[in-house]
Amino acid sequence: MCLPLMVRAAAPSNGSIHTDPAATPNAEVACWPLLFYIFIYYSRVLDYVPARLHVPMMLTILMTLSVVLNGRAFVWVKTKSGRYLGLFLVWLCVTVPFSWWKTGSFFTLGDSARAFLFYVPLVALIQTVSQLRRAIMAMGWGLLVAAVLSFVLRAKVVGGGRYSPGQGQQADPNDFALFMLAALPVWWFAAKQARSGIKKILCLLCTAPVLVAFSRTGSRGGFVGLCVVMALFFLSGSAAQRIRAVAAIVICGLAGFWLLPHATRQRFVTLYTQQTIAGVEMMDGSAEQRLELFKTSLRVTLEHPLFGVGPGNFAAYIYNKSREEGRRMPWLPPHNTYTHISSEAGIPALVFFLLAINAGFASMRFIRRAHVTQPSPDWITLVNAAFYLRLTVAGVGTCCFFLTYPYSGALHPLIGLMTAMELIARKELTRMQTSVDAPALPVFATSAGTAR
Repeated sequence: MCLPLMVRAAAPSNGSIHTDPAATPNAEVACWPLLFYIFIYYSRVLDYVPARLHVPMMLTILMTLSVVLNGRAFVWVKTKSGRYLGLFLVWLCVTVPFSWWKTGSFFTLGDSARAFLFYVPLVALIQTVSQLRRAIMAMGWGLLVAAVLSFVLRAKVVGGGRYSPGQGQQADPNDFALFMLAALPVWWFAAKQARSGIKKILCLLCTAPVLVAFSRTGSRGGFVGLCVVMALFFLSGSAAQRIRAVAAIVICGLAGFWLLPHATRQRFVTLYTQQTIAGVEMMDGSAEQRLELFKTSLRVTLEHPLFGVGPGNFAAYIYNKSREEGRRMPWLPPHNTYTHISSEAGIPALVFFLLAINAGFASMRFIRRAHVTQPSPDWITLVNAAFYLRLTVAGVGTCCFFLTYPYSGALHPLIGLMTAMELIARKELTRMQTSVDAPALPVFATSAGTAR
């Protein structure tokens, strides 16, 4: 006896949504080298190892092979952020023949190429919500380890009692503050996703060492970035989130007033002003000097608007030019990522870089504004990730106004995560649309369950 059984058939796509190909069978295995690379990139654990054994290089090769073997080597070309970052890298190559110091430009190109090679696997290998969640948490765990290591291993004290790791990419207190700021929204996301109250509390407790490490840097640019993160959280969050944001600001403000050294508190009084405080400002980090370097970078941009003075050449260029003019300028970058790019690689490079950042934000807006009547658990995770990752990029992008991270990849991996998130979101939208809109078709099955 045959009984009719009603099931939903997949409806054909109307072509209005550009979807990414389905995850390959070995996508889970291919993603693990990427997760490990994310962890060591943000934790900087290899900075404390005398012999690194070229682990980052080997992981980069392994990730590149995974991308190629899975047939996803050109996924980045289909994304706006990928095209803009690709054009950014190409334009840097174009500027090298016009560089003031060509040898220095070649070294800088290596940094930019490594940053791009970090972006590509993020877009190509992260294909599911679970992979995305693991990638974000690999970043969170790495930054938490970096915060803890700053207390126990080779921490150095610079002017005004400011603390930072003793070496590596995060050796400068301002750079370290940028990375610590990026960790806060990641752990807030983990707390949001936690299913039990104990796990939520544990995730929030993980922000404590991060906040302490951030505060000890005394970074004014980091403080401005934190203010932007909290303001955006307050304006975009729900009523309950706003209450928690106000409570966090009050608690952190009181704790900072009582626990931070007097010199560190005084640093936050000045930013781009000519006020100096005895015993607080370093010669190469004073507000007056930063303002002068910023003005110089604008002047160099206007003098060389198309190709700049060459990637990695700003410090050498202004140092030698000032000597020719009988002045003395320090061998320092402009302490502004955006004018650093425009002065060294021209305005076109800055436009490509800003368009890539905007494409990342557009990915987050797409997810948050998508109208979904019956969201799946994966879609809820994507919406939460979009909210908190946007906070991270906003904070890091703000810090870049006061720090120099044009080529080494402070924003490249974050843009990669946002782009991968949009590709996953489009697949999830298509899946949910198929399950809701597909017509019900009769399928006849035997009593044993075998369809005819």
